[in-house]
Amino acid sequence: MLRLKPNQVIRRYTSQNGTEVIIRTPCISDLDDMLQFINDLVEEQAMILANKKMSRKDESKWLRGLLLKMKNGDIIQLSAEVDGHVVGTAEIKQKVLREEHVGILGISISKRYRNLGIGKVLIAELIRLSKKKGLKLITLEVFETNSRALHVYTSMGFVKRGVIPKHIRYKNRYVGSVQMSLEL
Repeated sequence: MLRLKPNQVIRRYTSQNGTEVIIRTPCISDLDDMLQFINDLVEEQAMILANKKMSRKDESKWLRGLLLKMKNGDIIQLSAEVDGHVVGTAEIKQKVLREEHVGILGISISKRYRNLGIGKVLIAELIRLSKKKGLKLITLEVFETNSRALHVYTSMGFVKRGVIPKHIRYKNRYVGSVQMSLEL
């Protein structure tokens, strides 16, 4: 069973614009960065499911729960760090029972750090770790209007499996959710 420790460095590399990036697991000291990260995405109205800012108390509860899930091997969670701050997060949540061979991918990158290849590196590391964990399939959902994400997922080998119309309410209208998967 794959179990990652808090603040475990997975990879260091230089991004497309020369920025030094550390891919690592999150830790409790990331609380303020994680809070700023999610609230910036909500304020931006990024194409994520969260639509309300988090309080420090709620984010602390979420982070503690996440670290416990990591310790138990139920989730693979990675952070992208630049200059000591979290600029991206990505995860694979393992399903259970007859679906325990399946992981669900989620990822988000701070606006300032998009289009630098950070998302692709996070996804590549999640795929590598998912294989090591023994998963056989990764699935994801993405807003049908998120052409940037659709391009990245397709370039990483994910295949579009269908669209659920009006699945997400975004900016006072309904948007379809594209279902994608990658066999490992």
